Amino acid sequence: MSSDTIIKEVEKLLDEEKYSKFQLSEYSLSKFKKIDELIKEVEKNDFKEKVQDLANEYLKKNEFSLIAKYLISILNMHEDKELFINGFMKIITNFKEREKWGIVEYLAQKMLSIHEDEFGLRSLIDSLKVLNKNKEIPPLQERLIKLNPDDHNITISIARFYENENKKDEAVKYYNRALKLFINKKSSRMVEDIWLKILEIADDPLQIYKEVENVLKSNFDPDFIVALLSLLIHNLIKAEKYAEVISILKNILVLQPNNKEYREELVKVYRLRYKDHSKLEETLKLSGLRMWWKDIRHAIELFEKQIQFDVNVFVFHYSWGTGKIINIDNNLIAIDFEKKGDHKMSFDMALNTLQIIPEDHVKVKKRYDLESILQMANKEPVQLIEMVVNNMDNKEVTVDELKDEVTDRIIAPSDWQRWWAKVKKSLKTHPNFKFLEAEKLIKFIESDANYGDIIL
Repeated sequence: MSSDTIIKEVEKLLDEEKYSKFQLSEYSLSKFKKIDELIKEVEKNDFKEKVQDLANEYLKKNEFSLIAKYLISILNMHEDKELFINGFMKIITNFKEREKWGIVEYLAQKMLSIHEDEFGLRSLIDSLKVLNKNKEIPPLQERLIKLNPDDHNITISIARFYENENKKDEAVKYYNRALKLFINKKSSRMVEDIWLKILEIADDPLQIYKEVENVLKSNFDPDFIVALLSLLIHNLIKAEKYAEVISILKNILVLQPNNKEYREELVKVYRLRYKDHSKLEETLKLSGLRMWWKDIRHAIELFEKQIQFDVNVFVFHYSWGTGKIINIDNNLIAIDFEKKGDHKMSFDMALNTLQIIPEDHVKVKKRYDLESILQMANKEPVQLIEMVVNNMDNKEVTVDELKDEVTDRIIAPSDWQRWWAKVKKSLKTHPNFKFLEAEKLIKFIESDANYGDIIL
């Protein structure tokens, strides 16, 4: 289009508005789309200044002209962002008041394509609600939260949407965010309501509690925190997650050490968790857990030390090797060690000198099922390495530690170098192993772990 043609088109639009005396209710979406097509021609042919002058002169005589305001706002969007934002806010507000939601949606999208703005996002969300385009709303609300992270209403709205869509992980994420906001606002009613929702849908509510524990203690009294933990206990007992329940009850008893109700509850859950332990009742009695006048922390510590030991539990002693508990009589534990036979020791000595090891530990296998370990070393050496690594803290082992373990009855020391050179090649291409620290350390990585989390 030529300059004259564009100017005439703009004048025609303004004259239509002037002589038709448009009411806001009479503006159409097609009118704004037509204006935008004209603006593209203006910008393409570099006639912005002429059109701006025309619109400004027209606005002086017709102060309520929406078309002139729209032209001025759009044409100044880069040079004067404040003018653009204020202009669009006024225009959008006019159409919101007249409930012209199709136009509000279009103008808000136009505004947001140029500038990320809370008003534009809220306006677009409002229009989509009325236009029944609810599935388009959550991504906008997430953008809104980035601009205003303390908006709890939007946060809860997103959480509810994802919950209704059966997107549990996303729902929990936003309920958790809302929980933290209301904790900081010290709103006990909302904290309790959201906590109940988290208990209903979260896979690991205990982890969420741990995330907010410190800020809870800073904002609420112990009784309120205990009430929240009580709700969590009920949830976890139903799921038979006794270790987690014990952890929570211990936490409660730190806050309320003289609370007999929770002390008795702890005993009850200990009984559930260790129901197959041959010395459970004896250990409970010796610990003093049911003697309300005894210090609770000392009683818990004593019980949890002694309950580790039971008949048929495997242990390791650095001098006497792998052993198996064969009897417990009062304060004496009888253990069948590799290098010391039937040896008796006190609980205190056992606690200080023995390491409890699981029945699938490589040391147990070497003593009680050596043939299977020898076959594994020959046919499935990577599986053997995985066993050794998973027996270690943090699922990692040094090459020297591995050598010491494997050359003890499994591989002859003289065959180590040849065996290890072959196995090492397999480990380097295996997705669950990573060599660290100049190949002196081997780490086992769960299959869904992120390799980027491993620092070389």
